[in-house]
Amino acid sequence: VNVFLDLHRKNRQLAVQAEQLRRLLVGERTPVESTGPAESPEPVESTGDALDKPRGGITGTGAAADSGERLAEITERLAQIELQLRDAEGIESAELANRIADLERAVSTLRVSRDT
Repeated sequence: VNVFLDLHRKNRQLAVQAEQLRRLLVGERTPVESTGPAESPEPVESTGDALDKPRGGITGTGAAADSGERLAEITERLAQIELQLRDAEGIESAELANRIADLERAVSTLRVSRDT
C-alpha cells in the first residue's frame, strides 16, 4: 500500500509541477495577474531551477537572451518530468506524460520561431 501511496503522491507532485510550468510559459506571454497565491494540493520541492527564478524587468537584448535561456530551461525541465512519468506505472502517469510531451513540443516550436 505504501508503494501506491508514494506513486500517487509523486504523480500529484508532477502534476503540480507541470501546471507551474504551464503558468510560467503563459506568464511570459501575458501580464502577471495578481489574484493571490495559488493553492496546490501538495507543496512542491524547490530544486533551484527555472521555476525559482524571479521574472525580471530586463529590457532590450538582455530580455531576449533571458527569455531564450528560460525557454531552454523549461524544455529541459519538461523532458525530465516526462521521463519521470514514463518510469512511473499507471494510466494517469502515461496520460500526464503525453500532455507533458505536448507541452515540450510547444515550447520547442516557440524556441524555433523565436530564433528565426
